[in-house]
Formats: sequence, structure tokens, C-alpha cells
Amino acid sequence: MKAINLFAGTGTLTRAFQNQGAEVIWAHAETAEEAEIYSCNFPGIPLYQGELSIAADKIPSHDILLASLSTVSFSTAGKRTSAQDRGRSPISLIGSILSEHRPGAVCIVLSALQMLRKDEEILEMLIREKYQYTYHILEKEQHGGIPVRGKK
Repeated sequence: MKAINLFAGTGTLTRAFQNQGAEVIWAHAETAEEAEIYSCNFPGIPLYQGELSIAADKIPSHDILLASLSTVSFSTAGKRTSAQDRGRSPISLIGSILSEHRPGAVCIVLSALQMLRKDEEILEMLIREKYQYTYHILEKEQHGGIPVRGKK
């Protein structure tokens, strides 16, 4: 199955889905720092760095849409993402991509704080796009998560 990874960061979702047999064929990183790390971790995967709204026509056909929103729009520095600067939230951008490409599966990862704030918006978007959904709360320690800033 072919997957794309939006807001890919350093590539945790890419690695997880590759380990399960998916072929990640395209990725998106918002910042140059993320793009540099992702490219080092996955040199063979085409990567677009910049505003996702501008890259929409570059997204290839795919079976699985991956999106790691755990670092998007809630940075500790409080910086706005490029998606928000264009007046579109990351969730609305994902909804537009789902509407256009209709992948068979979607995996969106959120931090606990985002889940409390964005849970309803994400579920409404999935329902609007006619996706069935389920969600799970995963503990990093139980699933081999990478510690953040040296903490587990």
C-alpha cells in the first residue's frame, strides 16, 4: 500500500508504517529543520518542504494518508504554522486532500493536548468526508515511542 506523510517532522510515522509494510511515496515538512532531518532519515522519499496548500497539486495518488499533528500549531514557542498563516488550519488542509484523493485509510496522530482541543474538529472533518473512524490513546512507553527532549 502506498502512503503519504503530511507534517512528517522527523519521520516517526513514516518509519512505523514502513515497518508494517507500507511504501511511503511522498512526504511534507513545514520547516527547513524538519526537512533536513527527514531527508537524512529517508533519503529515497520525495519530500516537499513548505506550505502544504501550495503543494496540493504535487501530492501523488495514495492508499493511506498519514498526518502527524503532534508538532503542528501547538509548538512550545507558540509559532503559527504556514497553514494557519494562509488562513487554513492543518485539519482543513487534510480535509481538502481527503476530498480530492480519497485514500482508503487515514492515520492522524495528535498530542494529548491537541486531542483535547481538536478532537471534535477532526471527527467532524472525517464524517464530512464520509470516513468511518475510531481512535485510540497510545502510551509512548508501550509502543516504542521516541522520548521527547530526553523524557519518556
